[in-house]
Amino acid sequence: MTIRPIIFSGPMVRALLDGRKSQTRRITPCPLSKVEVGDMLYVREAFAYCGRNAYPARDCMKHPRGGDSVIHRAGWDRSPPASGWRPSIHMPRWSSRLTLRVNRVFFDPVQRISAADAIAEGIAQNPHYGDWGGQWMNYPEGSSEGGWKCPRDSFRSLWDTLHTKPGETWADNPRVVAIQFETIRANVDAVKEMADG
Repeated sequence: MTIRPIIFSGPMVRALLDGRKSQTRRITPCPLSKVEVGDMLYVREAFAYCGRNAYPARDCMKHPRGGDSVIHRAGWDRSPPASGWRPSIHMPRWSSRLTLRVNRVFFDPVQRISAADAIAEGIAQNPHYGDWGGQWMNYPEGSSEGGWKCPRDSFRSLWDTLHTKPGETWADNPRVVAIQFETIRANVDAVKEMADG
């Protein structure tokens, strides 16, 4: 079993927390191309240092050996902390609150995604459904109230907001690694300790 980091945007972290996301696709080649069934991924997300006792315990991840704690940006509904938000790439492993246990790995061109897999990618339902059109969100969130009737079209709009370089867009149909996983709401080291225990 290998443990690797994985980065998600704010909307996709919320999808993980809501239980809507059980798959992710990444352009190959990439470090995640080597992921195997049984591996664990710890989620890196935007965060801020909040000091030792700056916020209630439920809002902070405490460092296991003392020192500063962190808060996670996704779902944070208060004003930004004084230390400011830091990019997910810099999030330390100890402060991750989500672990993904890999159940399946396969390779495909991105356009081969099915409607069911597009939903498993965590696309959101359109809050204006019925008033303005399709059931599925148009991305980036809030860009239009129209939405999409087909989940694949919603995923396409999400993909193109995240992949803008030549060769990476939906129209370019890049080869991707598709990773199916189970989300565990715990730090990866705690999950590993329980598995080893």
